[in-house]
Formats: sequence, C-alpha cells, structure tokens
Amino acid sequence: MHQVSLMHWISFQYSDAHCRPCLTQVMTTFMPPPPAATFLAFHPQDNNIIAIGMEDSTIQIYNVRVDEV
Repeated sequence: MHQVSLMHWISFQYSDAHCRPCLTQVMTTFMPPPPAATFLAFHPQDNNIIAIGMEDSTIQIYNVRVDEV
C-alpha cells in the first residue's frame, strides 16, 4: 500500500493585538482507498454471517450480529 505525503504552508493571523501574519507548515497524508468488494455471500444457515470477497483477493468474514470482521 502506497501513501503520498504533501507539505504546504498556510497563513493565518495571531489573535493578539498586533494581528501579525504567520506561516505554519501543515502535512497532509493521502492514503489509497481500501480495495473494493467484488463478491458477497451469506452463510447458508446464518444470515448474520457474510463473506466479502475483495478486489485484492482477500476475503473478510463479517458477523452482523456483533458488528465484527
């Protein structure tokens, strides 16, 4: 998984009597979105259990009743 970090400068003013401008460095990190779901299957005896096939070939088993993967 790749991430991209960008640094940029923003300008704002102090709240003191002089209202001096100030530059502040801000770092923003962009992460790629999680892989998309490509398949969904319900357990044959328990509809609260769902298997989710992901774009990256992983499979997540989700229990709806306890809200847990």
